[in-house]
Amino acid sequence: MTFHTVITDDREKIPVRDLIGFILVLLGFILPLLMVLGIIVPTFPLSFFSFGAGVAGVLLGVVLTAYSVRLYRKKDSQAVDGEGLKNR
Repeated sequence: MTFHTVITDDREKIPVRDLIGFILVLLGFILPLLMVLGIIVPTFPLSFFSFGAGVAGVLLGVVLTAYSVRLYRKKDSQAVDGEGLKNR
């Protein structure tokens, strides 16, 4: 197992950067929920961290999704015509 992928099955590999984005979004949701329910004390640094974690996770997810779409689209077009995007 390398740093770049976490193996979940023989067919599927999840990159660590995707897991980091998911964890950040999850923290950005759970921490404010726990603060509103009164389970943890809402402090300014904790509120700022939860907001930052949520925003960073969403931005990371959007950027990685766009990167993945571009990468797989390029691979698919190379498999179809052998020349990639040069013919277009």
